[in-house]
Amino acid sequence: MHDDLAEQLVDALGVSYGVHPGHRAAHAKGVLCGATFHPTAAATSLSRALHLLGPPVRAHVRFSNGSGDPRAADAARDGRGMAIKMYLPGGGTTDIVALSLPAFFARTPTDLLAFNEARRADPSTGQPDVAKVGAYLAEHPEAIPAVTAAMTHPIPASYATLGYHALHAFGFVAADDTVRYGRYHLVPAAGEVALTDDEAGARAQDYLVVELADRLGRGPAVFDLDVQMAGADDPIDDPTAQWPSDRELIALGRLRPRRQWRCPGVRSDAGSRRDRSPRRRDPARAPRRVFGVRRAALMTRLRRALCAPRDLRLRVARGRRDCARRAS
Repeated sequence: MHDDLAEQLVDALGVSYGVHPGHRAAHAKGVLCGATFHPTAAATSLSRALHLLGPPVRAHVRFSNGSGDPRAADAARDGRGMAIKMYLPGGGTTDIVALSLPAFFARTPTDLLAFNEARRADPSTGQPDVAKVGAYLAEHPEAIPAVTAAMTHPIPASYATLGYHALHAFGFVAADDTVRYGRYHLVPAAGEVALTDDEAGARAQDYLVVELADRLGRGPAVFDLDVQMAGADDPIDDPTAQWPSDRELIALGRLRPRRQWRCPGVRSDAGSRRDRSPRRRDPARAPRRVFGVRRAALMTRLRRALCAPRDLRLRVARGRRDCARRAS
């Protein structure tokens, strides 16, 4: 079932954004950074997960624009992404995937298919059909917060001055086997800074990539990794639902992206390189209706990228190997 839905979801993104061989179907434009994560002492009381237990761990961070068009201007009003891969003692990895939106557009994969269809641009105008979007929202009012946030999304001055939210809940298992559910949030130590429309209009096409390289040349960016704990009545399987802001926050650590990796031969970045290291699964996980199809969709996108012309595949693979070697 997941494989069929994954194919349909990736096809829908291709219709919306076009098919761009060698690039992701969504979040096509991005940049990869080397990073270090430093856990807090408080993290160990919440979870026995290896990235929270002790010494700093090495990480990669990929910042991205939400669009599936790798040529899209950075100044577009668009949700942004932050994907983190931490390298654990013993050779395993753990991942965090976050968006700059406070909620997601759909509760289930089938709802997401319907949403992608509703927001598809009319070929005659190049803009979404307002009536179709309105009909979807009337049937799915839970999507209104995410749609509103996307339409009013600030134009960021930097990838490093946005907050990012992991919209799925995870079970944090303590040393005594007690489980508490929570959602990750990444808060920029530099504060959230946006551009006006006039300021954004004066920026270059790829200004976010250039700005980040300049910023990291002066020192690491810093994000506080917090977890918002679920209340007794908060849904842990619905990424469209925002939890109340007064829920307990626990500081888990600091993430420091420190260097941007420029990868020759890679059209967008090396963040999509295939990772074959073992993944550590959390002992407890919340039921996640959208999350369950994500891996299948990622594998579908990877398979299609590998079906690009052979010369492109070779250039991408060579660039990713070089980038990974320098980042290690």
